[in-house]
Formats: sequence, structure tokens, C-alpha cells
Amino acid sequence: MNIKKSLSPEEIKDLIEENNKLKEMQVADDSEEAKATIPKLSIADVEPKAQVIPQKIIKEDKLTILSHNIFNK
Repeated sequence: MNIKKSLSPEEIKDLIEENNKLKEMQVADDSEEAKATIPKLSIADVEPKAQVIPQKIIKEDKLTILSHNIFNK
């Protein structure tokens, strides 16, 4: 189904305006107050050695696939 065909000209205009506002927000610089709310880590908070993740290497045709059994979101 073509969603645009189901919308009225007014709804299309509203969506375009909303999209333009979102684009403006995304490219705008954050205020110093907003930047101050970003959590920060010190170097002491970071493990000095990377975690080794056991993985299986699978080669199929021209592809190399790395697989692991670790759950991720």
C-alpha cells in the first residue's frame, strides 16, 4: 500500500514540516548545559586490556563470517 496516496494534502504538508523541524534539531549544536549532562568516563574506568570474545570463523564462498554465542541487544 502506498501510504502517501492515503494522506490528504494537509497531512503531507504537516509531515514535511515535522520532518524539516526534526532535521533542524538533529544538525543543531547542543548547548553547553545539554553537553554537561552526557556521562563521562575517566581513563581509570576503562579496562586496560580488551576482552577476548570466543568466536567461530566460517568461510562461505567469498564471505568470511565471524560468529559467537554471546547475547547482544
